[in-house]
Amino acid sequence: MMHVSPRGRALIKQFEGFRSAAYQDVAGVWTIGYGFTHGVQAGDVQTDRAIIWARCDEAARLVVEWSMVESFGNARRVTGPIVGPDTDHTGTATLTYPAGTLAGHMAIVEASHSNSPSPLPSGWTPAGGSIHWRMLTAADIAAGSVTVKASLTSLTVLSGAAGIGRTGDDDDVKVRSATGGLFVRGWTSRWRSSLAPADYRIGAETTSAEDNHKHAVFFRAVTAAGYYDIPGTSDDAEFRAFEILGPTPPTAPTLTGPATGANVDRELPVLLSFAHQSAAGLPMQRCRVLVRPLGGTWVALKSDGTLDTVATTERVQSVGEAAIAAGVLTPSTVYEWQVYTMDAGGWSPASAVRTIVARSKPAATAAFATAHGDRSPTVTVTITPGTGTPRAIELRACLAADATPANPLWESGYIATTSTTVTLELPASIDWINGASYRVWLLPTDSALAGVWAASNAGTVSWTPPAAPSSLVVADGAPPTATIAGIPAPTVWLDVWSVEDDTTRITIASPGASVVVGLPLAPYGVARTYQTRAWASVDGVLVSSAWVTSDALTSADMNAYIVAEDQAAWVQLTVLEASAPAPIQAYATSQGLGALEPSVDRTPVGGWRGTWSALTGTAGEESTLLGWLTDPDRPRLRHKPTPERPLGNEPPVAVPAFLATVEEAPDPARLANTNTAGRRIAWTWVTSAEEDD
Repeated sequence: MMHVSPRGRALIKQFEGFRSAAYQDVAGVWTIGYGFTHGVQAGDVQTDRAIIWARCDEAARLVVEWSMVESFGNARRVTGPIVGPDTDHTGTATLTYPAGTLAGHMAIVEASHSNSPSPLPSGWTPAGGSIHWRMLTAADIAAGSVTVKASLTSLTVLSGAAGIGRTGDDDDVKVRSATGGLFVRGWTSRWRSSLAPADYRIGAETTSAEDNHKHAVFFRAVTAAGYYDIPGTSDDAEFRAFEILGPTPPTAPTLTGPATGANVDRELPVLLSFAHQSAAGLPMQRCRVLVRPLGGTWVALKSDGTLDTVATTERVQSVGEAAIAAGVLTPSTVYEWQVYTMDAGGWSPASAVRTIVARSKPAATAAFATAHGDRSPTVTVTITPGTGTPRAIELRACLAADATPANPLWESGYIATTSTTVTLELPASIDWINGASYRVWLLPTDSALAGVWAASNAGTVSWTPPAAPSSLVVADGAPPTATIAGIPAPTVWLDVWSVEDDTTRITIASPGASVVVGLPLAPYGVARTYQTRAWASVDGVLVSSAWVTSDALTSADMNAYIVAEDQAAWVQLTVLEASAPAPIQAYATSQGLGALEPSVDRTPVGGWRGTWSALTGTAGEESTLLGWLTDPDRPRLRHKPTPERPLGNEPPVAVPAFLATVEEAPDPARLANTNTAGRRIAWTWVTSAEEDD
């Protein structure tokens, strides 16, 4: 390595002068600073970027200052990597795809003087020498650049190319297609002023600081198959030629929708869909969508959705969709359509031809008629078909305030009809709200299309509800009773319910003017109120009256009852023996080391269980009781008050009557083996904590 003394450097500075920007001296050598020529390199300058490459003879960091003006005002500094022996005094370069690069273009990268076996990331195809190529994808374009590990790099993007074919070790190669081209990489010694005429050169020549050779790349388009070269090159220059394969035109596009013969709504945009077909994966750049009445003259569909007067109008687009604007097509007319597409390889042949039939939607109106006392209002529908005759209607009854028919009280489903006027009576069973306002929505369908939902006028559905009973009086007894008077005629049935809970739910059919109802499930010692209402038929539908409520009743009845599931019947029991109710709960005991007593952990009480036994005097009494106990609907039990209820080790407490369900009934077959007339019948009962009063 040569060293220059400080005195020598001062002398050089005096004669050379200082230039902060790289320049070519009178001999064409790139120079910077005080006459430094080693490690200065200008790369391929494009409209949107420039590549600066540098090499040094010792470890150093690459720093580039650049400016947009010759005076070097507003200079900017870019700090690059540190290079040294471990990098062969070279670094990596990031090559940015030029503006306008698209997916389907072919990128060619020169990665020269690289000691790395993989100067480019995966996916690049070596083409011989230092040349690699790749068909760019949308992901490549999104990335925007490629990183190359080499001392000398260049990037060329060719639009419409399909790949690299034959190669040669000179400046010529045979090109097999009129759509192809010739790509040449050339280099020579520094003393030559030029590699070739600049007509075919891409960008500027570059001089390698590593070997002082000039480098350039060339491209020549062709018009026919044959041998091509770069004219004007000298014999002492070295070249490597590459055949650029031209793309083939796309095949006929595939039509994807609508299906041929489909009815389309001319009052809406009609979307035509198709798929571009390129064997090279090139994107569609243009298309021609042609439309005509069946057997007529083809015209082009313009970008605004209207039809042109000629068939040559092209659409610049990459998406396989085109829409005919609303109202352009003539009603009840059959149209044909086909598509041509174009990419970098040229125009495709015509697609297959499909047909569509332009239709107008059917329309309909509805008149909604209501009257007081009529739960079956009528709706009269008038249909105006767009094509042919009506096919069907659908109705939905909704509240008048609803803006759409999305939440109907009732819907008719598909009603087939070929008439233009239809009158229908709505079911009285619809869950109308007395005095509320409603509309009927309708959807017509004709021979070709379905219409849109339309709403009728608003109408009020109302009726006079049945009169309520005049009074409800409850009284204590064995069991307590409820007396309902002033029941209007004709009452179909009567409800008697407890207000505070759902313990009592009694329904009485055809009760007459008054009725007395037993309340065997009335709880012992707990205040309860009861209510009743009458049901009568209005327009064939049962409608209830208002509720009538009783005064509160606190029963002191000490008896036990077994009550049918519907509570319409019960039997008072003479209980011979009743076990103390036991809590249903889990518990665990544990005793720690040194503890005097075990600890007991209990879960919350989940219910109660006990045993009753009753003595029957005759076979008939036995049969009746067994019938109740073995009823699959599981009758309810009103437990009589018990003197105490033990809760583990806790003190006894007084227990009032509570409700229970039969858990396990006696076996009738086993009882049949006993010949005595009077038998003792025992069974177990169970109740949940919620039922416990």
